[in-house]
Amino acid sequence: QEHVPLPDAEYYLPVTALLIPRFPEHKLTGALAENLHGWVVRLCLAWDWRADEVTIDSDYLCLTMSISPETAPSNAVERLRDDLSQRILSAFPEFVENLPSRRFWARSYLLITGGPPPDTRVHEFVQNTRKGQGIQK
Repeated sequence: QEHVPLPDAEYYLPVTALLIPRFPEHKLTGALAENLHGWVVRLCLAWDWRADEVTIDSDYLCLTMSISPETAPSNAVERLRDDLSQRILSAFPEFVENLPSRRFWARSYLLITGGPPPDTRVHEFVQNTRKGQGIQK
């Protein structure tokens, strides 16, 4: 019996990730926001994912992407987070001094299936992350 390879998956799973900078004073504005959008789209393409919706607020990045079923959503977010940190710190060396870990993003991130969360959930996540960091009470 002849071996016939299976075709690649032709369906994708929508997931949304919310990332916030490690420090609240690191705002996603200006040239950083412009570059960030392009990097997100390119990295998703490089990993065979699709960036369906990219929202960049001064305090957070919210990305809805479609990933293949073989990719664990948490692994996708980790890859993206690490790749983006590397690009940000290379392009904007002013951040490096306060980030000896070389990680631009806060440790916590929000990951949900489907589209973007409501604004109240985003606000709650940002506040809880800052509280967990000991930055806000």
